[in-house]
Amino acid sequence: MKLIIEKLTQSFSNEKVWLSIHPNNDVAKHLYESFGFQKEELGFETDDEIFMSLNLKEFINS
Repeated sequence: MKLIIEKLTQSFSNEKVWLSIHPNNDVAKHLYESFGFQKEELGFETDDEIFMSLNLKEFINS
């Protein structure tokens, strides 16, 4: 996972990486949180989706 995120930082100029998971998928939520992803409230969530993002600059500097 770390290598994938590092590759994204080298290949794209985006500030953040976004993903969505099912609210009941605690394993995925904890995995992504362990890499620094944080839950984001975007205003258009549904009952079966949680959005998470990772600030790439913070990831590189950690």
